[in-house]
Amino acid sequence: MSERAIYDFFIAHTSADKTAAEIFFEFLAEEARVFLDTKCLRPGDNWQQVIQYAQRNSRVTLVLVSDRTEQAFYEGEEIAEAIALARDKPDTHRVIPIYLSGNATRATPYGLRQIQSLRATSHVGIENAARQLLELHRHLIAETPASLATS
Repeated sequence: MSERAIYDFFIAHTSADKTAAEIFFEFLAEEARVFLDTKCLRPGDNWQQVIQYAQRNSRVTLVLVSDRTEQAFYEGEEIAEAIALARDKPDTHRVIPIYLSGNATRATPYGLRQIQSLRATSHVGIENAARQLLELHRHLIAETPASLATS
């Protein structure tokens, strides 16, 4: 990764998957800079602008996919933005789908089928996926020149 990111991970999720998103946040925030709307937005923020800025300035968009993702308008927008960022800046932005249920794979959002994914269908699964993500985070940090890695 060659550009300095403000966040290491941006978590895109449906409101119905808020609990799983917050569990991911807790695991990842121990070592990484994580943006999650329910944890990072403050009273008075223009949430649309803040969320868009955070995603565009993240190294990785984590897309939590469940059987409710198809109906999630805002998560759909975040998925489209993540794919656009990864196409425009493949060296500075990744997209990682994380399947929260076995049923979710049948409704994989357009553009995510060819991307290596993770499965997190339980609390233990979330913890294991978070460990893999932190390993990726350490790898990405190691690739970043020292002048860009400082936060």
